[in-house]
Amino acid sequence: MAADDAPYRRRFLALEALLVVGGLALLGLAALQVQSLRERTAVTALAFVAADAAVDHGVQRQLDYLADVRREEERLPTLFPTDEDAQGLGLEIIPNAFDLVSPPSADAVFRVPLPGQAPFSSRSVEFFESGFVLGRAQSFQRLTGQKGRLGLVVWAFRTPDGAQRAFRAYRDMMGLHAARSDYAPLAGLKGDAADGIQELFWVRGRLLIQSSWAIPQKDTAGVQAAHVALTALIDREAREQEVATAPTPTPPDLTPLGRVEALRVPDLLLPGGYRTAERASGATADPLRGWQAAPSLDVAFSRLGLLGTHRQVIRIQGLILARYELAGQHYPDARRAARALGVVADERGGRPIRVAGLGDAIEVRGPGGRNYSDLWWRRGPFLLRASLYSSRLAPLDPAEQRRFARLLDRQARIVVATLPPAAPAG
Repeated sequence: MAADDAPYRRRFLALEALLVVGGLALLGLAALQVQSLRERTAVTALAFVAADAAVDHGVQRQLDYLADVRREEERLPTLFPTDEDAQGLGLEIIPNAFDLVSPPSADAVFRVPLPGQAPFSSRSVEFFESGFVLGRAQSFQRLTGQKGRLGLVVWAFRTPDGAQRAFRAYRDMMGLHAARSDYAPLAGLKGDAADGIQELFWVRGRLLIQSSWAIPQKDTAGVQAAHVALTALIDREAREQEVATAPTPTPPDLTPLGRVEALRVPDLLLPGGYRTAERASGATADPLRGWQAAPSLDVAFSRLGLLGTHRQVIRIQGLILARYELAGQHYPDARRAARALGVVADERGGRPIRVAGLGDAIEVRGPGGRNYSDLWWRRGPFLLRASLYSSRLAPLDPAEQRRFARLLDRQARIVVATLPPAAPAG
């Protein structure tokens, strides 16, 4: 090769090498893209699987609800008297405010729990939150004498707990007072026979039932007798279809953690519109973490031999930034529980107060008073706390806090009665 051709030869070899390197780079980049595509496809597939699972769960819930609706559409009308049943009681079926159909339909049901109520009224929301499915109503008047007016309403819920929650809401929002009823242990009464009108509410399994009567005249004996017969009839039908399964008896949990868990106040004792937030509540063997008290309190509680803690968060329907809390801490003996109460008073700047039904207590108040307050007291080996937390724009009532405190103290007295007698000192 001539000497003059050497530079061109070198340039050609350099270009060839550059092409080889460029080709290898392109192949590497293509491999990276393929790997990234495979990973993205796998992630996307997992996302689709998760989305499908969520959709399947939502679809299943909807299917379960529709199954409940179909079941109650068939079942509810069978609870009510037929025309023949009504005539046997000296009554006739007449139109009512729930369906306004004349003549009344034998299978009419309603899907809005309370006629005349806005869909987002507190009572309607509470009924839907309780798992309301369907309802049915029937109205009657007497065939002879003072006709008056009688009514039956049945609300069906998905669970017995839902029916009990709806009863509490109706009881406290409508001003029912407790009634001794032969029909159910959970019953409430509204109105007075002297005024010619009464409404009886009670829970039977998953059903909330109302039986009422009204008459303008003062002689109410006849319509009251018809009301008693009508109430007994529908309760008998409901009892046959809502067979109460007795819970399997279990021995009480007498461990320290079991005793502290027994401090939970049953939801049945809470006012209507209030409920326990399950995810935030429960028992633990450790001090509470992440609450408003100083961390040094947790250390002091642990050093005193804390055996277990129970926390119950009570939410209020319609209020996001407000809650009540009940808590109990179990110590080996009353002496150490008293020392724990002293620690609260010393480290949190609490002031001693006397609370009706509780006795001596320590109150710790935050700025504004009503938007943060802890009430501490002792019952046997338990250190107890009732707290309220809220926004300054919607302060909670301290009287309600004390009401919850007395409910917690009631539970603590029950648990203390199960404790073995204290060993003699020395």
